[in-house]
Amino acid sequence: MTSIIIAVLIGSCSFPSSSYTEVREITKDPAKYEGKTVTLRGQVTGVVTLPPMKTKFYMIADGTGEITIMTNEDVPRVKSEVTVEGRVENTAIIEGISTGVHVEELKRSGENHP
Repeated sequence: MTSIIIAVLIGSCSFPSSSYTEVREITKDPAKYEGKTVTLRGQVTGVVTLPPMKTKFYMIADGTGEITIMTNEDVPRVKSEVTVEGRVENTAIIEGISTGVHVEELKRSGENHP
């Protein structure tokens, strides 16, 4: 009986998810993550919209680093907390050195749009 109660209590607790990838892991070894889908969580630190080219991106920071997220959706508000699922892309990888590492947004949750 005690083990059932403990199992129910543990199952109902909300633990921090370990399924999030830290930004520093991606920026430390971008070639390892190239083309892989990751889930990131962080605060929006800046947004850029270039209307003529319909290019939109925003930056998020998670306490370990900052990374650019490319999106086709409306950009989130600065200082909002977001969870992003996306594919890691590099503009180029030359001799293991990445230039232009970013995440192409596939799905986002947790923010209020402007």
